[in-house]
Amino acid sequence: MANNRVKLWVGLGAAAFAAGAGPQAAAADTGSPATAGEMPAAIQLASAGGEGGEGGEGGTALPDDQKNLYRILFFESHLRVSKQLVDAGAIDQAKTHAGHVVEHLDGHIGHELDEYGFDTDDLKDAAEELVERMEDGAGTEAIHAGWGRAIHALSELKLGIPAIKQQDPDYVMSVATALLRKANAEYAAAVQDRQLVNRAEYQDARGFVWTARDLIGTAAGELRGRDADAFDGLLEKFATLMAAFPSPTGPDSTPTEPGEVSATVSQIELSMSGLYVGGRPVAAEGGEGGEGGDGGEGGEGGEGSH
Repeated sequence: MANNRVKLWVGLGAAAFAAGAGPQAAAADTGSPATAGEMPAAIQLASAGGEGGEGGEGGTALPDDQKNLYRILFFESHLRVSKQLVDAGAIDQAKTHAGHVVEHLDGHIGHELDEYGFDTDDLKDAAEELVERMEDGAGTEAIHAGWGRAIHALSELKLGIPAIKQQDPDYVMSVATALLRKANAEYAAAVQDRQLVNRAEYQDARGFVWTARDLIGTAAGELRGRDADAFDGLLEKFATLMAAFPSPTGPDSTPTEPGEVSATVSQIELSMSGLYVGGRPVAAEGGEGGEGGDGGEGGEGGEGSH
């Protein structure tokens, strides 16, 4: 059973996030109906953490190579939640997040990737086309095709990061930490006084959490080999965190308190800390980076909002 859990976790990202995935994968990505008997085992594992599915640098100080993967996954997180919203029928909300990709490619995150030699033109073209299709009232099939083009462009960007680094569990956990801290900051801005006051920030946070989870999944086999109990505990804490995001459109009832989300993120970081071989990540040592205001730049180590 333990080995099966590893295989399920590794397959989760591909099953739930592949362009053109089948109806079971789409159900996992949106939290839309599919009974346990109908869903593949990988998708059932995702559903155990709330609604199954698909995560700036939240106060982290990553080295440049990790920061570049973080930047690429920053865009992936927005596209991820945009697709979830399309599948939930919330096209206007989905358009907002696809638009954020264009916005940030024109901002400092995109410019920083350009400075490191990453050609973001294809991603920008694909994201702009995706927004246009939504604005023009295109059907779901056409929107999914546009989304697939954007995901392909992201995959091409990832080729600029050595595979040996992307397969290093310590590297993966450090970048996942940055994504989770960003999610934590977004959620704190989304929920105040037990009310959802900023739906887009909630959705941003959901995208970052789902992306962090799938990133950890790419190293699941080796991480579990390092410490099976610690890895099982990590899976359980991710399930708890994902339960705070029951739907891409927002909770139907009183949302989870930001303090609870923050505590769970801290517990995930603590679980990961025992799985490092090369020492604690740089991300865990950085101070709290500032959050950029409207049109502003994040503080040192921080990225702007959205």
